[in-house]
Amino acid sequence: MSILRQLAAGQKRWWAAASTYDKCRCVLVASTVLLATWVWFGVTPDSPAYVPLCTGLSHGETEAIRMRLEADHIPFQAADGGRTILVPADMCAELTIEYVQRVSGGETGRTQADSPGSGAGIAAGNA
Repeated sequence: MSILRQLAAGQKRWWAAASTYDKCRCVLVASTVLLATWVWFGVTPDSPAYVPLCTGLSHGETEAIRMRLEADHIPFQAADGGRTILVPADMCAELTIEYVQRVSGGETGRTQADSPGSGAGIAAGNA
């Protein structure tokens, strides 16, 4: 504890002997560091927002989509007991188009048009 007191006493002596110019520089540097830290944490996103890619899926459909997303190294989350696949919002439109192309090409899955009224398939409003 005495080491901390000695350091504090040394800083007080330095501050008392420092010129006005040195004091202004110290305050400016400290303010800049605090402002830069505040801006950095204000602009850096915590994590991407996830939105539904597909909803109302069966277990087999969920597994097929999960395997494809993992193979493509695309981050995703399962929700609603595995019946909904969530992907980052900035990737959703591209993945929706890719998913529709694969479904129309004969791969496993279904769109809302394939099963009206069931609520299954690609989430509305994301394309």
